[in-house]
Amino acid sequence: MAAALALGGCGATDSAKVSGAQVYGTSLSVYSSLPLSGPQGNAGNQMLNGERLAFSERGGKVGEFILTFYSLNALAGDGSEKGNGQLALNARRAVVDPKSIAYIGDFDRRQTELSKVIVDQAQLLQVAPSAGWEAIPGGRRPAPGFQAAYRRQFGESPTDDALFGYEAMNAVLDAIERAGSDGGNRIAVADAYRAGPGN
Repeated sequence: MAAALALGGCGATDSAKVSGAQVYGTSLSVYSSLPLSGPQGNAGNQMLNGERLAFSERGGKVGEFILTFYSLNALAGDGSEKGNGQLALNARRAVVDPKSIAYIGDFDRRQTELSKVIVDQAQLLQVAPSAGWEAIPGGRRPAPGFQAAYRRQFGESPTDDALFGYEAMNAVLDAIERAGSDGGNRIAVADAYRAGPGN
């Protein structure tokens, strides 16, 4: 069963409606789909922790936009992929949310290709943290203090997986920020992401 982890944005009162690629209002949703159990669970949870850290450092807000972060388990309750059905369910959950602005996932290239077919239908930005630095335009590196901040929040040293999750979330939030007043437009956010930092 997919579990939702809301880290911010609960105070938003405006109703969001989508017309094409536009999310109306200032409430946005960011989704993450990762294996949080099973053989890949440790790596998936490390990625999730990195995402959570990056999200919390922004206070769940980018400019005028208030964000809610939803974490979904890419595995079914029994720890299986159920023929990749859970990946499809996660992607569809993001697609039907009228506030969705980005989707972080999935864990590996094969899983990402499966979810991408669905995510693309809603013109959502999709970032695969497991792609490492290849997923981050401009070859970003973590901000100074990342390792210390991670240890303070989670009580352990971060792995590369945690780092990739951290950077994937930051790349999404930076794209929303660079899109400015168009931060609620899915196409504008995706374009800002592809342009990379400094553009």
